[in-house]
Amino acid sequence: MIGVDLDLEHIANTQTGMLAVMQQHGLLLYMAVSFLLNVEHIRIAPSFTNGTVLRIEPPLIADENLCDRLVQSLRRLLDILQRGASGELLAHLMDALPPRRRPGSASGQTGLSTPSHGAR
Repeated sequence: MIGVDLDLEHIANTQTGMLAVMQQHGLLLYMAVSFLLNVEHIRIAPSFTNGTVLRIEPPLIADENLCDRLVQSLRRLLDILQRGASGELLAHLMDALPPRRRPGSASGQTGLSTPSHGAR
């Protein structure tokens, strides 16, 4: 297991807007994990004892390609957090992924079922 400690308090102290408010209420780490799962297709758990740590538990068969995907996904997440781009972080909650990130056809249809709004 690897723990990645994000300096989310820095966001709360230096930014204004949605990301700062989410961190003040202890929600930013959970939104970051949701982004990684739903947009980047990387399953990472938040630490239950520390509200700023990502728990990375790679499978035993993790290869270089998987590690590269993880690093690139974390870079995209950190870029979003640094820029304060709450719309990009939260778009997946509203089925409004930017076209470049949505898998599937040009029309945006993926063929995958999505949970109803009540299940989110």
